[in-house]
Amino acid sequence: MIDELEENRRGNVFTKTKMPSYCLIYILYKTLEQNIKANPDLSLLIEELRVTQEIKDILRANLQTLPEDFSAEDFERYSEKRIHSYFKSFRLSTLQQHEEMYSTPGMCRLVSKLLDLSESDRLADFYGAPESFLSELMNNPEINFTFNTKPVSYTSSKEVRDFLLLYNDIIFPENKQIEICIKEDGIKNEKRLFNKIYSFIPLFKNSFSQTPNRMVKNYIDSQDESLSCLTNVLNHLDKNGRAIICISDILYSEKNTELRKTICQCGFFKGLIRFPAGEVYPKNLVSTLLIFDKNNTEDKIIFLDLSSVMIPLKEKSLTEVFKDDEDIINHFLGLKHSDRYGVERNEVTCKDLEAKNFVFETTKPFDPIEFLENYTKPFEELKNHAEIFRGLQDTAGIREAETSGNTPYRYMSVSDIQDGEIEYENMTRLSDIKNSWNKYLLKPGDVLITKTSYPAFKVALFEDSSLAVIPASNLFVIRIRDQYKQIFNPCYLKLYLESTSGQKYLHSLTSGAKLPAISKENLEKMTIPGKPFAEQKEIERRYKNLQRLSRQYKKEIENAKKELLSISENNKL
Repeated sequence: MIDELEENRRGNVFTKTKMPSYCLIYILYKTLEQNIKANPDLSLLIEELRVTQEIKDILRANLQTLPEDFSAEDFERYSEKRIHSYFKSFRLSTLQQHEEMYSTPGMCRLVSKLLDLSESDRLADFYGAPESFLSELMNNPEINFTFNTKPVSYTSSKEVRDFLLLYNDIIFPENKQIEICIKEDGIKNEKRLFNKIYSFIPLFKNSFSQTPNRMVKNYIDSQDESLSCLTNVLNHLDKNGRAIICISDILYSEKNTELRKTICQCGFFKGLIRFPAGEVYPKNLVSTLLIFDKNNTEDKIIFLDLSSVMIPLKEKSLTEVFKDDEDIINHFLGLKHSDRYGVERNEVTCKDLEAKNFVFETTKPFDPIEFLENYTKPFEELKNHAEIFRGLQDTAGIREAETSGNTPYRYMSVSDIQDGEIEYENMTRLSDIKNSWNKYLLKPGDVLITKTSYPAFKVALFEDSSLAVIPASNLFVIRIRDQYKQIFNPCYLKLYLESTSGQKYLHSLTSGAKLPAISKENLEKMTIPGKPFAEQKEIERRYKNLQRLSRQYKKEIENAKKELLSISENNKL
C-alpha cells in the first residue's frame, strides 16, 4: 500500500480510494512525531495517538488493519520531513485539479487587506476550492495571520474533508488549524454567523450536449445559482460583518439583473473591483470582487474597473503589476488616482442604478460567447472516452529481440517522433514479439504523447497498419474507444495536444522540478475543447493536405541539395 502510493506520488491527486494509504502515512507521522512505539495492533496504536477523537474516528473508518507483512521496521522507513512533503504534494495536486475556483497568492493578499483582518475575527471561506484562501492566509509570510478561533472552510465531500483534517494536523501548527465542514451539511443549514467572510460564487456550468445550442443562440440558461449562493453568504454575516465575494463575468450577463438588483439593494454593498483574467484559477477566468460592509453608511456604490489593464508579459497577474496592494485599495477608496493604467473609477447611487435597470457599465462588456467558450468543459474527462496506457518496460527483452533484418516488428522510442510525425524507418527492428507484448501493439488511430515535457511534450498519430509497433515505456498511448469514434477524432486530439493551449494545459499537470513529467492519472483527467465532429474532420483534412505538401516540398529541397552537391563535386567548385 505504502510503496504503491510512493511510486505514484509524482503528480498524484487526491482520490477517496487512497484514503487508507493517507491514513497509514498519517499514523506513521504521528508515531514518529510523538515518539510512540510501533504496535502491530492497529486499534491499540490509534488509541495511543495524541490526536482528536474526530481524527481517530477517521483513521478507524478508513484503515481496519495494517497491510500484510507490515513490520515494526517499516515505521522507521519514513522521516517526519518526508511524510510532511508527501502531504504537501497531495494537497497541491488536489488544488490544481479541483473544478472550483481559488485565488492566486496575490489575490489572497489583497482580499486579506480588504477584509481588514484581525486575530479576534470569526472568519469563514465559502464555496471556493477547499481552504485554499485560508491555507494561503495562514502560511504566506506576507500575510501570516493567526486567529483566536479556528477559521472555517466548507468543502464538497466527506472524503475531502477527512483528508484535509489529516493534512491540517500534519502541515499546520496548532495555532493555525482550520476547521473543515461539508458544504451539503453545513452552509445552508448552519446557523453560525461570521464577521469576516471570503467566498467564491461557483462557476456556471454547461453540459456538452447543450453548449452548441447556447453558443448559436447567444444564450445562458437558468442553471446559474449565483443569486442563491450570494444570498446564503450574506445571511451568514453578523451585524458588523464584512464580506468579499469573488464572482466570474457571469455577473454582467443580461440574465442576471435580479442578482445585481439584490447586490445593490441589500443596504451594505460598498462596491466592486473588476479584474482581467489571471487573478483566480482557472487562469482564463475574468473575476470581480464584490465588497460588502455592514458598517458602510454612505449612499454610494464604488466601481473600480481594472478589466482593460494590459498586463506586461513578464508579470503573471494584475496584482503583480500593482505590486503594492494599497495601490488598488487606495484607487478603490478614492484616496489615490492614476491614469497610468487607464483605470476607471466611478461612484453611483442605488437610485441611479435602478434607473438603468441595474446595468453595470464596464470598459469591457460581457460577451456570452466568450464566456461559454472559456468557462465550460464541453467534453468529459479524457478517461471516459479513451483508454490510456504506458508503453512496454522490458529493456532486456527488447535487446534480445533486436535485429538488422527487414521484419514488420518495430520498437518505438521518443526519438522516433520528430516534428509531430513518426519516423518509421529509424525505429529499432525486432526479430519477433513475445505473446506478453501483444497488449502493447499500436493500432491505427492511437495518439502517442511523451511522459516528460523536456523541452516540450512530443505528440504523434500512429496510422501505419502494415507494421507491428511496440511503444517504449516513456510514451503514453491514448486510444479512443470504439463507441466514441464519431465524437472524438484522433487527429483533432493530436493537434490540440501539440497546440500552444494544449501544451500549456499539459504543463500545468506536470510535476518534478528537474524533469517535469505527467502521470497517467493526470492525463486521464484532461478535458478537450469540443467541436462538432464534422468540423474536427475538416481540420483533419486540411492538416493532412498541408502535411502532404510539406513532405513534397521537403523531398524537393533534399533533391535540390543533392543536385547542388553533385554540381559542386563535378565542377570542383
